[in-house]
Amino acid sequence: MDATSRQLRDLQKQMNTLSAPPAQGKVAAQLATVRVKINQVDKNLNSLQGAIEQDPAKALQIPLMKRDIDNLRATNQASLITMQQSIDHQYDLMKWIFGTFIAGIAGLVVRSGSWWGLVMRQSRGRPFWPGDAGAR
Repeated sequence: MDATSRQLRDLQKQMNTLSAPPAQGKVAAQLATVRVKINQVDKNLNSLQGAIEQDPAKALQIPLMKRDIDNLRATNQASLITMQQSIDHQYDLMKWIFGTFIAGIAGLVVRSGSWWGLVMRQSRGRPFWPGDAGAR
């Protein structure tokens, strides 16, 4: 940071040694703007140096907190992905269970329907199967 502040001071010295441009020219306006910006950068640099010199631990705390937040974000993202996969797995499992249950009920209905049909045919004196007409 010392090198940067040294460069800023050298720049200011060089600007001060330049001959004053005409007051009404564009160069004068641009030079004034550059001086204002250089002064702002110098103020920011000085405040940053002051903060670091006063308490270096605070200066290091912000990057460490940012790293902790990034780690927490990555952990939460991984947890979210795991939870989504678990929900998908449970959803697929429930589909299989309900599908098997419905297939079983459908099988029972078909079987009971065919059994009931056989019972009804026998009670009316009809043969169980069409080929059993003379079996009685």
